Parts: sequence; C-alpha cells; structure tokens
Amino acid sequence: MMHQALQQLAGAGHFNSKHKGQSGMALITAMITVLAVSIIVSAALWKSWTLAQAESSKRHADQAQWLLSAALDWSRVILKEDLRASQTDNLTEPWAVPLQEVKLSSFLKASANSNEATQSNNAQDDLLASQVFLSGQITDEHSRLNFFNLLATNPTPPPVANAFARLFESLHLPQSELLQLMSAFASAQKNENAPLWPQRLENLTSWGLSPSTLATLKPYATWINESTTVNLNTASPLVLYATLGDIEMSQAERLASQRASQPWSTLGDIQNALGPQHALSVNANYHQLSSKYFMVSGKIRIDETQIVSRSLVQRTPSQVLIVWSERGAQADNVSFSSTTMNP
Repeated sequence: MMHQALQQLAGAGHFNSKHKGQSGMALITAMITVLAVSIIVSAALWKSWTLAQAESSKRHADQAQWLLSAALDWSRVILKEDLRASQTDNLTEPWAVPLQEVKLSSFLKASANSNEATQSNNAQDDLLASQVFLSGQITDEHSRLNFFNLLATNPTPPPVANAFARLFESLHLPQSELLQLMSAFASAQKNENAPLWPQRLENLTSWGLSPSTLATLKPYATWINESTTVNLNTASPLVLYATLGDIEMSQAERLASQRASQPWSTLGDIQNALGPQHALSVNANYHQLSSKYFMVSGKIRIDETQIVSRSLVQRTPSQVLIVWSERGAQADNVSFSSTTMNP
C-alpha cells in the first residue's frame, strides 16, 4: 500500500511539473506574439505618420509655389505702373521698398457681408494666412555693372574695362581674374566652336572667376545677355565710383547722398553736381536714369517649408516679361528646384 501511494505521489508531481512547463511556454509564446504585434503596429503607425508629414510638406510647397507666382505677377504690375508714372527710376519709388518678412494675413481682409459658407472658407483662409510668412524685394539690375558689356563690343571700350578694373581694385579682388575673364571672352569670340556663353552671373566661375570673387561681386555686378547702361539713380556709391571713371570714392558717396533727397532728373543734373572738371565722366552711352531689367526675389515660409525664388524680368513700354525664373525648396524630406526661361 505504501509503495502504491508513493507511486501515485510521484505521478502527481510529474504531472504538475509538466503542467507548469506547458504554462510557462504558453506565457512566453503570448509575450512574443504581443511584442511582434506591437512592432508591426508601431511600424504601421510610423509609416502612416511619415506619409502624412510628406503629404503636408508637399501641400505646403505647392501652396508656396502658387503664392510666389502671385507675388511675381504683382511685382510685374508694380513695375508696369511705375513706367506709366515716370520715365526715370530711383530708389524712392514703391518698387524699391523691400518687403520684410511678415504674415500673409496682414494683407488679407475678410468680407464683412458674407454667407455662412463663405465665412467658413474665410476662416480657413485666415488660418492658412496666419501660418504663411512672406518677404521679397525688387532690385534694379541696372544698378550694377554688366559683365556682358565686356564682350558686347570688340575690342572692349576703355570706359567699360576701366569700370571693372576700378571695381575689382576697390573690392581688393585679383586683377588677374578679370584679365583672364576678358581673355577668355576674346578667345571665344574668335572660336567658331566656342563653349556656351554664360546665362547667369554664377556661370562666370567657368570663365575665370573664383567662387570667392564671384560672391564678393554679387552686390555690384550682374549678367544680362545684352549691353546695358548703369542707372546713376540706383547704383551704389561703389558702382558710381567705378563707372564714373575719374572721381574719388568720397565724391561718389556725396552724389549718393544728394540723390537720396532729390533723385536726378537728367544726366545734366549729375554733370552739374560733379562740376566742369568731371562733367565728361557722365556718358549717355554707358549711363542713364531709367531701367528695364529688374530682379524679383521672394521667399515663402509655411511651418518647416521654405521656398525662395529669383526672377529676371524685362520691362518694355507695353509689358513686363519674365526672362528667366528659378525656385528652390527644402522641407524635411521633400526637396525640389525648377528653372524656366522665356525667349
């Protein structure tokens, strides 16, 4: 009897041990299953969030593109109306006032008399406008020396070459780069298989200018695919000093100060201000008081999305044409750039 009892107890212990082992395996399996499901769900949520963020960034980029296009069209209207109001251009005119970064909502007004649906749409528009920041500026490209003038006439006229030499000297830039650039232009003009001519100022790094030199020159020089004059009403003191040939820097600064209170109406006004000893410095072949090429720059910021644009426009008596336009954006994982050019 004792022996049978011991066998029964041993069997029961074996059963309990086996049962506990199975329960432990079941618990581990359940935990692994829960972990796997959690990983799968987390991955799905992360993917969903990433797609939502990408879609939001792309939507903001599209909205910014549309707003920049509208801003460019508005700038063209301003320039066209300015030509109707005056035949000269100066820095006191509306187009010359830069737009500092400001909320788009500052320019929008909700309609006071509208139905409920319209009010809802206006509320949505106001919310978007409160999240959009814009800034921009119109710059007179005739306020700068045009590198194209170096090759417009062969050989380069002495006043043109001298203006660039004075600019390089004032900025402490190597004259050797200027000479290399002029030599490259002269060689290309003689070569039937010459490389493609520059289309933008940035292209001049392929013709002899170093990136550091180009960066220093940007506020004072440009590239336009035709010969242009310098607008003495909008040129900086440094450009005035360079283009007027035989004046001192102090005289250029004095001219800029005088025109700030009273812009020049005729080239004769500037000759009178310079005095008879420098009257010949003003030459209608190289200097004017009106402009037809302008650079329109703009920036739109929506949350983390920021898009900048640059457009060269040409103003004619009847319209304002877009010569070329470029835009670029970088927003989280969405980036793009585009360039268009009109003939």
